[in-house]
Amino acid sequence: MGPSPGPAGGGGWVQKLVTFGLIANWILSSAGLILFNKWLLSSGGFPFPVTLTLLHQSFCGLVAVVALKLKLFECAAMERRDYLRGVVPIGALYALSLWFGNWAYIYLQVSYVQMLKAFMPAIVFVIGVTLGTEKFTWSLLWVLLWIAFGVLIASFGEVHFSAVGTVIQLSSLAFEATRLTLLQILLQRKFNPMTAMYYLSPITALFLLILFIAKEFSAVAQVIGDANPYVLLLNCCCAFVLNIAVFLLVGKTSALTMNVSGVIKDWLIIASSVLIFGSTLTRLNVLGFTIAFTGVLFYNYHRRNLKEREQPSSAPKADADEENQHLLEPQETPAPAQDR
Repeated sequence: MGPSPGPAGGGGWVQKLVTFGLIANWILSSAGLILFNKWLLSSGGFPFPVTLTLLHQSFCGLVAVVALKLKLFECAAMERRDYLRGVVPIGALYALSLWFGNWAYIYLQVSYVQMLKAFMPAIVFVIGVTLGTEKFTWSLLWVLLWIAFGVLIASFGEVHFSAVGTVIQLSSLAFEATRLTLLQILLQRKFNPMTAMYYLSPITALFLLILFIAKEFSAVAQVIGDANPYVLLLNCCCAFVLNIAVFLLVGKTSALTMNVSGVIKDWLIIASSVLIFGSTLTRLNVLGFTIAFTGVLFYNYHRRNLKEREQPSSAPKADADEENQHLLEPQETPAPAQDR
């Protein structure tokens, strides 16, 4: 008589439930923070995107430092040379990405911002080919042109279109794509969530502080007394929760799983923006968004097949590790992503 399939089967179901829970946690955390930020910046009486992201990074960095002092996690050592060459540029790009990403919500509907994010694979591909981390293939190029076509249709159908807001959001995606390309090397260290926040959040906050002093200090100083500290603290806690959710999902699933889940997240955010903020959707919006994200799904599928063909058949585990490591697909998947 063969071994009973009960334990293995039970373990498989448990793993599936854990994975589903991690995906649901990430979707709800990300969607919740995006809608929370939109409300704060547009109608919540706090229209300061740099200040908001500075608070997020400072809070996450502070939590990481306190946790390290309490010895709640082990922190991998990093040489100063690696820090200056690796973490500092990533921190600068991340600061710009977060600033521009939140800034765009002042000009654009949440639904349209999510549609523009579908253009992320194309930007990552172009920057990756330029920096030598991506291989040019005609098949991928045609898929990316398909995505761009869908985004273009969605833009034509946008009722509250803003050229300034669109440029700001695309600039945010460009900064983010460059950051993700540089992040490949850093992710090879396989940092845990708290270690990543310990290294990345303080330097990102430093760059945001410079922007804050240059852009928003005088305006914030005039109204900071009217701001509700409990609302801002809750917003920072949401950013921290999203950080943890991203890293947990990355550690337990693959980039493909995360990106496909990101499509569900974007539909949820768009539907929520219509219900909560009264965002206007046109038929061209829906058509363009559907075309773009059909391309995103095929892009992820095609990339997965390319990686499987490139990997030796005798090293399936290496393939899985590499997929978890290369998080350069759309939907702000890599970590940390406080307000994506």
